[in-house]
Amino acid sequence: MNFIDYIFKFFSWIGGLISDGFNFLFSLLQSLFSGIFAVLDLIFYFLVQCLVVIFLVFKIFIALFQYLFAITGMFLKFIGSFIVPKFSSYTVPNTSSYGLNAVLEVLDGTGMLDILPFALTCFLWFWFVKKAIGLFGGDK
Repeated sequence: MNFIDYIFKFFSWIGGLISDGFNFLFSLLQSLFSGIFAVLDLIFYFLVQCLVVIFLVFKIFIALFQYLFAITGMFLKFIGSFIVPKFSSYTVPNTSSYGLNAVLEVLDGTGMLDILPFALTCFLWFWFVKKAIGLFGGDK
C-alpha cells in the first residue's frame, strides 16, 4: 500500500464516522420529535373534540330555545286570536281566495289553524321523550 491508499482509507474512515454520527444523531432526534409530535397531536385532538362538544351543546340549546320561543309565540298568537280576531289577514290572488275564505269562515270559531300544529308538536315531543326514557330502561 502506498501513501495515497492510506489517505483514502483515512478519509473514508473519517467520512464513515461522520456519517454514522449524523445517522445516530438524526435517529435520536427523530424518535424524540416523533414522541413530542404524538403528544402534541393528542393534546390538540382533545382540544378540538372539546370544542366540537361545546359547539354541539350550544347548537342544542339554540334549537331548544328556538322551539320554546316558537311554542310560546304560537300560544300567544292563539290567545291573541281570541282577543282580537283578524278575519282578513290572508290574501290569496284570484279565485283561490274564495275557497280559502270559506274554509276560514268554518275554522275561525275553533282556531284550528293555530292550535293543531301546537298539539301535534306536543304529541311528537311526548313520543320522543317516551322513546328516549325507554332507551335508558333497555327498550329498543
